Amino acid sequence: MRLALIVLMAAILGGLIGRARAAAEPAVTGPGIVTVVARDYSFEAPDTISAGAVTWRLRDLGASAHHLIVFRLDDSISLRDFYERMRPGIVTPSGIASLGGPESREEVTLVLRPGRYVLGCLKDFDDGTTHLSRGMFRPLTVVAVPGGGEPAPRADVTVTMRNYAFELSGALRPGQRILRIDNTGPQDHHLLIQRLEPGRTLADVERWIAGGRKGPRPISPIFFGTSRQSRGETLYVAVNLAIGTYLFICRVPDAADGRPHVDHGMRTEIRVE
Repeated sequence: MRLALIVLMAAILGGLIGRARAAAEPAVTGPGIVTVVARDYSFEAPDTISAGAVTWRLRDLGASAHHLIVFRLDDSISLRDFYERMRPGIVTPSGIASLGGPESREEVTLVLRPGRYVLGCLKDFDDGTTHLSRGMFRPLTVVAVPGGGEPAPRADVTVTMRNYAFELSGALRPGQRILRIDNTGPQDHHLLIQRLEPGRTLADVERWIAGGRKGPRPISPIFFGTSRQSRGETLYVAVNLAIGTYLFICRVPDAADGRPHVDHGMRTEIRVE
C-alpha cells in the first residue's frame, strides 16, 4: 500500500510537470483534434477538452514504445481507485470503461460525452507490470458544448469484435476507408492488422507459427492498430488498404488465462479486392 501511494504521488507530480510542458507546446491542434505527447512514463495533453467527436493523435517521444487508451470513469471512481484497479492491466473493472485509442501512429476518433476521463498506457514490461503502474496516466475533463460537439464520422464498414472473432458489415475496398469498430464483448478487445504476403493464407501463417517461426515470413509486421475497448464501446479509424489479403487479430490478454486472444482463435482473414 505504501509503495502504491508513492507511485501514485509520483504520477500526480508527473502530471503537473506534463501540464507545464503542455502549456509551452499546446496539445490541441485543431477543431476536434488532440495530439498527446508520450514520454517515459508520462503524457502531455490538455486538462480539459470539449465533448463530441475527438480525433486523437499520439506523438511518442519515449525510448520505450507507448500507446494511448482513453478511459472513462464513473463518478464513484477516484483517480487513486483508477490506479489501484487498472495497474495490473489484465481486465477493465466495473466503474471504468476502456474507450480505445491509437496503438502507435494511427488517428483514432472517439465520441466523448461530458465527464471524467483518464489517459493511460498499458504496455507491459518483461516482469508483467505495466507502464500505467509506473505512473503513466493523466486525468482529463470533458465538458459540454452547445449542440453536443463535432459529429461522428460516417463509416464505410463496421467491424464487430466478439469473443473470439471479427465480423465485417460489408466488403472492404482498396483506398482510404473509415472503419467503425464496435466491441460487443464481453471482454476487452482491440484491432491489429497485418498483411499476408502474396499467395499466402491464414493456414500458412499457422504452420509458420507451429514450426517455430522459421523460414520466410508469410505475413508482414503489424502496420495498423487500435488500443483496447470495453464492451459496448465504439471508435472510428481511417485506414489506407491496398488490394491483398490481411489478418485482423486481437492480442488483449484473456480474462481467464492471461493469454492473448489471438491464441484463442481471434484472427480473421480479410480480402481487399
